Amino acid sequence: MVTVTGSASVEVTKSKETFSGRRGGGVDITLMPLSFASYVEALTKLPLMRGKGVFGALEAARANRVYRERLSELFQGFIASGGFPAALKEYAKYGKVSEATRRSLLDWLRGDWSRA
Repeated sequence: MVTVTGSASVEVTKSKETFSGRRGGGVDITLMPLSFASYVEALTKLPLMRGKGVFGALEAARANRVYRERLSELFQGFIASGGFPAALKEYAKYGKVSEATRRSLLDWLRGDWSRA
């Protein structure tokens, strides 16, 4: 057991609790979650229209209605994975996200909340 004292003891203790590398399995690489559009682009070859600004987005939404059913299916997977790369990979391979991956993502969020 290690005892931490001094002015930075609280911060060091928090860091110890959320240190993502302690689980093993290699190096942790932090990637931000994908947007839904990027998710669709990564998994399909749907020629989706993208628009800039409010009017461009509305125009794109109208044009992409032809893919409504497929986009709805994809959205379910996107929601289940949160757009996070590790979760996306598991969902694509197994149809679900493992408890270990969920726990890892929650630890990451808790760490960010602690630092904030």
